[in-house]
Amino acid sequence: MKKYILFILVSCAYVNAYAQDENWDTYMAEIAKRPASILVDLSLEAKSPNASLPYLLITGPKSKLCQGNGLPAKSEIDELEEILNTTGTFITGLTPKVLAGTLTYNCERVNYYYVKDTIGLSFAIARMYNHNYKDYKYVYKMKHDPEWNVYRDFLYPNEESMTWMENEKIITELISQGDSLTKPRDITFEIIFITEDDRKNFMSFAHSNDYQVVELDHIKNLDTPYGIKISRKELIKSDVIAELTTTVKKEAKKYNGKYMGWTSPVVK
Repeated sequence: MKKYILFILVSCAYVNAYAQDENWDTYMAEIAKRPASILVDLSLEAKSPNASLPYLLITGPKSKLCQGNGLPAKSEIDELEEILNTTGTFITGLTPKVLAGTLTYNCERVNYYYVKDTIGLSFAIARMYNHNYKDYKYVYKMKHDPEWNVYRDFLYPNEESMTWMENEKIITELISQGDSLTKPRDITFEIIFITEDDRKNFMSFAHSNDYQVVELDHIKNLDTPYGIKISRKELIKSDVIAELTTTVKKEAKKYNGKYMGWTSPVVK
């Protein structure tokens, strides 16, 4: 079973290596009580399943510098990435494919490809390792997955992890602007609703949980025209923000609301 845990891995730096028209992001999870890093193309969710790519290929190198927690040493990441990139090139010459994600776990760093055909793949990858990476052992698994269940149920993050990923991007941006995150400040959440009554019901939750209503909007000709911004003074920490956003999202859903995110001033 995959559980979600809230911390960042150095592999985040490799997201930008992929094509810009894709939407790559990374998060950490726990599998069989060991940490795992999952890098996933979120854009594929709207396109899956792709009937022309019914086979799932899982392949990649086994770490030679594996740490006690099952993650490769930072010094080995570049070499593992080179092997995965070379593997992708070999596969391209044999069958149409799409890279859905990368899993780093249990001393392995493997790519998840959806491919059209399986003919020749095993031989080509074995030849690649024998010629170029003799010192590395590798993983090779093939699965018929026409519904893309592995992508949707395993690689793609659940709502909890998606919220954490959104929060971490905002926190990282604050830090990049010189915010030390050592001082409490007003954190503002924005939610939009279908009806005014729904918004009023949500306001009751806000008032009873020490939020201040800082803005009310009514934008005509929208499906959700009734907006609200609520604010609460807190110290920005990952666990604090995770709890706040999860609660706000949950309450907004009760009243058919759509959570739009949170903002904070930069405090240097």
